[in-house]
Order: sequence, then C-alpha cells, then structure tokens
Amino acid sequence: MKVLRAMTYVVVARFLVRFVAFSRWRASVGQMVDPAMALAANATSMNATARSAAFALARQIDRACSRLPGTSRCLPRAVALRWLLHGQPLTVLTVIAFSKVDRAGEDAYHAWVECGGELLIGHCDRAGYEPIMVLCSDSRAFPALHAARSE
Repeated sequence: MKVLRAMTYVVVARFLVRFVAFSRWRASVGQMVDPAMALAANATSMNATARSAAFALARQIDRACSRLPGTSRCLPRAVALRWLLHGQPLTVLTVIAFSKVDRAGEDAYHAWVECGGELLIGHCDRAGYEPIMVLCSDSRAFPALHAARSE
C-alpha cells in the first residue's frame, strides 16, 4: 500500500513537471530560500528516528519508480519525496542545480532532496553542481527569511 501511494505521487509529479508551469506548483514543494544560507553546514538537522523514516520514504519512491513504465528523472522523484515528507518533523531542502561542467548534456541540471546535510534522493557529487534554487519545507528554519516575509 505504501508503494502504491508513492507511485501515485510520482505519477502526479511527472505530469506536473512535464505539462504545468513550475510557478503554478512550486509552493507545494517549499519556500525559496537563499542557497548559501540553506546549504551551509549544519543548516538543518535530523534525529535518528526522523532520519530512518525519511530514508524509508526515499526507498518507497525508488521502488515505485522501478515499477512504473518509463523513467522518472530526478525532479519528479525529488518532488514526490518532498510531498511524502510533508508533516514529518524535518526541515527538508529540495535543491535544483546546474552542472558546473556539463551545461548542455543530459546531466546539465539535477534535483535532489536533502536534510541534515544528507542526500535523501538524487545522490550526486554536490560539488559538481551550482544551486539555482533551494526550496525549504519550513521557512521558519531560516530566521532571516522569516523576518523578511513578515515585514
């Protein structure tokens, strides 16, 4: 049953990524935050219980994608995981980045989800990518952003 739910999220994410303007559904993934602030060491943390639950959900996404026809690229996987993590006591970052080396190839852009400095899905060499956008599940985790929005 859990994989069926993950499959549903992946199918919806694939549809949105392919056919709907990002600006229309971006808020469902999180609030934009400054990449330098969000990706700084120890910007977010994760306890052992939450870590275990987050990785279990990431495995569900991977299993769901392996059972679906076609391929699920990194962005639909990241979006689906972010949705599954909704309500968890975690501050999750969804990162969209471009390759510092390959600007035109298949891997020119990449997306991943991380928490506590650990990649949950979209494993890559982060040093090879420059973040374009970081979406945070909880903007209150970054006081400077929260203060700017309340003014």
